[in-house]
Amino acid sequence: MNFESISLFRACLDLLQTSIEVKSAAGMSERLETAARQLGLKFMVHSSSSNTNNFYISTETFYVEIIIDKHGSVLETRIHHQNQSSITSTPNVIPAPELTDCLARGDFSAFMDHLKGLISVYDLPDGGNMDKTRAWQALNILEHDLMLLASGQSWVTDINQLIHKTGLGMVHSRAGGVHMKLRYFLPPYELLDMKNKTILPMNQETITNQNLGMCVTIALKSSKEQYLLPMSSLISSTGQDLPITTQNALNINAHFALVLDKPLPMSKALARQVVNETKIDWLDDSKDSPLMALIVKQNSKGQLDPSSNRGLFVTLPDQQHCYFLTETEDLMGQLIEYIPFRHPNQVATIIDILRRQALFNTLVASCVRANSLEDVDTSTMFEVTCLDPTCQNLSVSFEHPSEETMATAELSLSDLVAPR
Repeated sequence: MNFESISLFRACLDLLQTSIEVKSAAGMSERLETAARQLGLKFMVHSSSSNTNNFYISTETFYVEIIIDKHGSVLETRIHHQNQSSITSTPNVIPAPELTDCLARGDFSAFMDHLKGLISVYDLPDGGNMDKTRAWQALNILEHDLMLLASGQSWVTDINQLIHKTGLGMVHSRAGGVHMKLRYFLPPYELLDMKNKTILPMNQETITNQNLGMCVTIALKSSKEQYLLPMSSLISSTGQDLPITTQNALNINAHFALVLDKPLPMSKALARQVVNETKIDWLDDSKDSPLMALIVKQNSKGQLDPSSNRGLFVTLPDQQHCYFLTETEDLMGQLIEYIPFRHPNQVATIIDILRRQALFNTLVASCVRANSLEDVDTSTMFEVTCLDPTCQNLSVSFEHPSEETMATAELSLSDLVAPR
């Protein structure tokens, strides 16, 4: 049997194993060993007593300890991080009830997602174990500082205001290997329940359980250049921001990043505002494209292109529309996948810029319906123009319905909650 046949046979066994319910310690051991092997991690078993077994899934920089009883029930799960430096007070051992819950439910897919999240923290190809350990410590400190900043917006109880008006939006703290997330914008279309023809309640439970809205993940990205990463909190006991210096930070081939849940078409002018804030220029000018075309292509999954001059048709229950999007030389953009930054106090500014872009994109995307009827004779024509490279204004021109003149609606997007 050759290598390919062995790999295929093993993959089939792994797939069969996912449908078998774990009812014993031996069954749990097999499933954990499979998960570790699939991710290229080490697996070890240690029996501490006749009543419990300790399983270890490990790398050179961390290991996960799973304690189960003789029947295969999970008692506790802990994450152990190396801490080779006395510079920080980052804890070595972290209880992980989220991982315990996954294993208790038999949800090994979610358990592996936690492991992947932990692996990604240490994904620094140009760094040794010491640098990887310090990178984890820096990320842990950043998350701690962001939670301190989030405590200042805990008085906001209105979900709409929390997501769209506060500095960090809706904050989801780290859960085991799942990174901290900031939910910064909720398109109104996502609250439509098309199956039941109702509107979903705008509350935290619905938004979280159905993963509605746009999010960024707090992460570390490897870099060829070195950046100072903090080894202690950058927020003082009085709530003041502290600068990053060689006294409280170390140079590592990595930087902090807000990773978007999906690429965001962003105007070059707004992207430059981010660069001015962070002093990290990660933009590639060769990737510049007309912004509205990027939005249309993304929301039509590449089926539509406004540069064809055919117009974008939208079929409504009682109307037929056709939108022509007018591009300008100043309104260029790029698809942004992540945004690098240096300091926790920069996050609120970046979130505000992302919100402004998300609102603009949502309005333009409302003109996109890939499968609408293309009927020029019955369609009302609209021309959509943006002369503001920062996407704060949008003009819609159309023939007045009762007079033989052209009318223009000017939309100001400066107030995210109440555009006018």
